[in-house]
Amino acid sequence: MNEQVQQELETLIDQYVESKELIELFKRFVEQKSREHSVWAELTIYSHRMLGGDCSNIYRAAAVTELLLLLLDIIDDLQDQDNASMPWMVCPPAYTLNVVLTIFAAVIGELGKLSVDSRKASALLTKSIAGQQADISRSVVSEEDYVAMVFNKSGSLLQLACYMGYGMIPDLDEQAEEHLIELTNIIGMVSQLENDIRDVVRWDRKNDIWQRKHTLPTIYLLSFSQEDFPILNQYYEGTISEHQFMEHKLRCLDYIHKSGCLEYSRVIQSLYLNRAREIVASMTLEDPWREQFLDITLNPYE
Repeated sequence: MNEQVQQELETLIDQYVESKELIELFKRFVEQKSREHSVWAELTIYSHRMLGGDCSNIYRAAAVTELLLLLLDIIDDLQDQDNASMPWMVCPPAYTLNVVLTIFAAVIGELGKLSVDSRKASALLTKSIAGQQADISRSVVSEEDYVAMVFNKSGSLLQLACYMGYGMIPDLDEQAEEHLIELTNIIGMVSQLENDIRDVVRWDRKNDIWQRKHTLPTIYLLSFSQEDFPILNQYYEGTISEHQFMEHKLRCLDYIHKSGCLEYSRVIQSLYLNRAREIVASMTLEDPWREQFLDITLNPYE
């Protein structure tokens, strides 16, 4: 994590938290986040700089972005219960909720001070929550549902991180914002496809088939498996148990690799990548920030 962003986070914690116990816990959560390969603060900074912004308060805005994403990470783990080693999962749930409430209060307080439209930031956050709800409620059943869910869940978060940067630029060109909105949706899709390709071939609790999720690879599988591997459809329909399905684990993995679902997902991912490159080429962006933005968004998937 950027050192100046880290300093701003420390300042925010000291400013908004009064309980010594909560301060220690809050800092432990932030420290855990800083160990991860998080790019959220950088998205805010690079979006601001590559579009010509020079606001001295950009590192405070980036720190608020990190707080928002920390908040969502904690809530996501509480919902899924699949990341038991995280510090917010091992401490008493009531303590974690108090930190969540404190983060929320700090974000609200800081949005009011930054030169961004807090209503737009809130709308993007709400849109992302709607996408998360669609994901955990298993309401995604088609490719169209999947694309809408990803644009909401992932694309809106990327839009929010970038908006926290470019929203601080006075009189930003409207077309530049439109391009960034499309670009962040695509980046979210490319990243989600990478996760889904990985998660369909692992075999633990994060495997999407095990969780009966409809992702692009699993939707492809289910469209052919009624004839080729009907056990998969039976598991998704609930006519066989998890234990019964696990007896066919090796056959399922073999079917996944032979089905073409991974290759299909890669082709779709490459189409999105090509479109993203077209958008970037059409924009007037300043270096080195443009290249640094690409290094954390598109280049890792090339």
